[in-house]
Amino acid sequence: MPWAPRTTVLVGLAALTAPAALAPAAAQGAPPSSRLHAHSGEVATAPPPAAPDEAAWAPPAGAELRRGAAVRTAAGASAAIALDGRRHLALRERTTLRLGAGALALERGTLVTRIAGRVRAGALRVTTPAATIELGGGSALVRVDDDGATTVANHDGAPLAVVPARGPRQVVLPGAALRLAPPGAAPPRPPPPRLLPRAPRWTAPGPIAVAAPGPGGGAFTATWQPVAGAAGYHVELEGPAGAVVLAAPVPAAGSSIELHGLPPGGHRLRVAALDGDGAEGPAAPLALDVVAVEVSTPGGDAGPAAGDAPRPGPAAPPPPRLAQGSALGGDALACEAGGGLGAPLTLTRPGRATVRCTTVDGRALTPFEVEVVAVTATVGGRAGLALVRGARQEVHVALTSEVALGARWRVEPGPGLTCDRLAGGPGALSLRVAVDGQAPPASTLTVLDDRTGGRVAELAVAITDPPAPTPSPPSTTPVPVVRDARPPARPAPAPPRAPRPRITAGAFVGWTAFPTGPRDGVELGDAPVSAYQIDSGAGAGMRAAWWPAPTLLVELDAALWPTGFVAADEPAWLASGHAVVGHRFADGERLGARAVLGVGAYALLGDATYARADVDPDVVWGVTGTWRLGRDLTLRLDGRHHLAPDRTPAGITSVFEVALGIETTVTTAR
Repeated sequence: MPWAPRTTVLVGLAALTAPAALAPAAAQGAPPSSRLHAHSGEVATAPPPAAPDEAAWAPPAGAELRRGAAVRTAAGASAAIALDGRRHLALRERTTLRLGAGALALERGTLVTRIAGRVRAGALRVTTPAATIELGGGSALVRVDDDGATTVANHDGAPLAVVPARGPRQVVLPGAALRLAPPGAAPPRPPPPRLLPRAPRWTAPGPIAVAAPGPGGGAFTATWQPVAGAAGYHVELEGPAGAVVLAAPVPAAGSSIELHGLPPGGHRLRVAALDGDGAEGPAAPLALDVVAVEVSTPGGDAGPAAGDAPRPGPAAPPPPRLAQGSALGGDALACEAGGGLGAPLTLTRPGRATVRCTTVDGRALTPFEVEVVAVTATVGGRAGLALVRGARQEVHVALTSEVALGARWRVEPGPGLTCDRLAGGPGALSLRVAVDGQAPPASTLTVLDDRTGGRVAELAVAITDPPAPTPSPPSTTPVPVVRDARPPARPAPAPPRAPRPRITAGAFVGWTAFPTGPRDGVELGDAPVSAYQIDSGAGAGMRAAWWPAPTLLVELDAALWPTGFVAADEPAWLASGHAVVGHRFADGERLGARAVLGVGAYALLGDATYARADVDPDVVWGVTGTWRLGRDLTLRLDGRHHLAPDRTPAGITSVFEVALGIETTVTTAR
């Protein structure tokens, strides 16, 4: 008898509290009209006894329920009823409840009541075949088995009173339960109340943001700490509308449940422990915020996440199958997978990938898996294309994949190729390709998604010379030889070279490309979230150089780069400065070339939400091409490769810069 000492305490407390705190209020049942707040599954109502000619009907959510009507839920169904502003009912599956005036009549099934405020017993009266229960403020559960046995569980709030069909009135305190036998088998005195198992504790506190990619909805595994002595658990999921959309038993040895097919919106998951007689203890709630992850099919439109119907595991459905070039996320989500980061993220590598998404306010969604299916580009059934230099050709490209593709494409031609007259269709496109006369022997045509610009497929192009013309037969007619008696012309004297510069200065405009991967992105700004990595952008600056020798220079530059962040709508202003040593290894009449090597730094000017003002050093090298426009004016094109700290400890990443500028000679060497 392990419950005997605890039962004695409950009875003693009931005797002390009954005279003062449990003086019953005026017994209440249903008001003249109630409202069906929400429902899930098959729910029907029967007319009141005073209107036997009315037909039963399936009420929609928000429908008015008249006093005296009966509400019935079928297997797998549930209903939420609002009697008034503070009294709410939840009917589980296979439940029949009649909304009487003096009391609610529970004929079978399970009824959960929630009464707001500090209200004494009697605020709501429920009758069953075995007893009358007077409920007060708080939450309670009343269950009627098929044989008429009644179980009453007081989860929290005020004590409740139970008047059995046979036996004295009893008081059930919060955290206790009472079971009454069927009317025909009831003993003269029912057993006293017993303690309920405590509420389980979730291993991860809520709210939890769950990712829902595509029409399959979201998936989540919820885990709780086992309750000592529990004979099992009852888990239920309340959907965004307020009705229970899933209820599942879990054996005593289990402490988790897998959920699949969760539609976007706010959900509330509850778990309660059961004792040996099936009495249900107080439930522990867990808030789930299911966030839709937009999925865009290559060549098509973005599709919202839907979610069919929540269902328990453990058999998890296969991951969504997406075509190569599909995009995940959007303006509100930044996603990363396999080293790639984007808002949206374009999936370019076939195979399984784990995707992690973050909202703009920094909330991390639960990771999920996708299977990226390859897309193949062919022309006439072949994986490659042969073209001739200097020619134009109509090309019809077929795109094939194991999943459906859209119809809107664009093409990025490789070196030596140009494209026009593009026409697309479902899994196909037609275009006219022109080949430059100086095109390399191999090039590519890359098919891109027209909406996102993501890479979908690539077609290899082999370029050959046109066939040589057939030579004419040699002529047999003699050709007279004419000799020129004039003396050979003297070569023109070379133009005088420009004087060697001593100090030069100039200005430039350029573009800096920063990497944006979760690991190879620059560390500038010390951002804790990948959405606040520095984005690529244009800028302008000035340079000055000193020439100690004809082929040796020392140059300083400074620039300002107004840019932003990868996936955050905030500006970012960068400044850069570098000192390099250079060598002019080519110097013609017009064209020249230089190589440089030096050090410098990039600086983030000002703080942002997840980034702070910061300065990071770097090492730089590069080449410069020059074109002399006049005696003291030179046009220059610079390419630079910077080695800067990345987002990993002691890691280095690459930053690339290209600039176009003007250089003028300030002073010349004597």
